[in-house]
Amino acid sequence: MLYVDADERIDPDFAAEIQAAAAPDAPESAFRMRRKDYFQGTWLRHAQLYPTWFVRLFRPSKIRYERLVNPVAHVEGPTGALQGHLIHYPFSKGMSHWFERHNSYSTFEAQELIKVLGGKRRPWRGLISGDPNDRRATLKDVFFRLPLRPQIKWAYYVFWRRAFLDGRAGMTYARLQALYETMITVKVRELQRQASGKTI
Repeated sequence: MLYVDADERIDPDFAAEIQAAAAPDAPESAFRMRRKDYFQGTWLRHAQLYPTWFVRLFRPSKIRYERLVNPVAHVEGPTGALQGHLIHYPFSKGMSHWFERHNSYSTFEAQELIKVLGGKRRPWRGLISGDPNDRRATLKDVFFRLPLRPQIKWAYYVFWRRAFLDGRAGMTYARLQALYETMITVKVRELQRQASGKTI
């Protein structure tokens, strides 16, 4: 089964690679693939977390997903990697749609962050795990516990990822990501106040 979002595209060469990988007798239970994100006509090679791998081609009986937003795939059996790219247009419906969607996402992320802050820490060894899902989950756990996350996220995109190499689109995207993190932070504080019986 191939899972593709409505704002993602597959070029003919990648389609041929996917068809070859999906052979009934293939030993793999699933395949990971990378994605190119575009904003204002620019591939966000630096401003995005490229290359991020997603499990999108799989045998339905061999996979389960966790989380409603940015789901994490758990595969039973070997997982291969494809060379082609999904082409992603996350802003194809305009900025208003992006803000509406991320307002919803930030609510979910705030609820997840509350669980992380109130639960056990993930083992540090997850940072060097061979499983990309474990690495991402551990990194998110560490990041969730840091102060000044919006500022850290902006600095990470601009100075470490060098978002400026993607021009105006890259710098705008870095600011949007910092804003998204601010939305999550504010909503977490609101949930904490509600849980302690304080007024909003």
